[in-house]
Amino acid sequence: MLDQLLTALRRRDAFAKPSCRYADPRANLLGESEWEAMRPIVCRTLGLSAQPQPVLDALRAELDRTYREVAQRLPNNAAVRFETVNGKDELILTALEKLEEPASLV
Repeated sequence: MLDQLLTALRRRDAFAKPSCRYADPRANLLGESEWEAMRPIVCRTLGLSAQPQPVLDALRAELDRTYREVAQRLPNNAAVRFETVNGKDELILTALEKLEEPASLV
């Protein structure tokens, strides 16, 4: 039972009070009316618009553009290949070569 409880805590399926590590992350969120009152201040502090749609549209366009660029270069990338494993196509990435630690980090 304790093992299952610990697993549930780690998956955030159960919460322990008073705990910082295993607490419910939603417990200290602002309520809807409190958030609407604080939204302009928070957005101004973060340098964001109170209207999220333009930011989301820009992020969507950037993600789409990046995805298309990566997909276009994929056939020419020798470090990436697809293999069929257990009847499913799997993405296989060639491991990077190990970099030696610079003397400044030793």
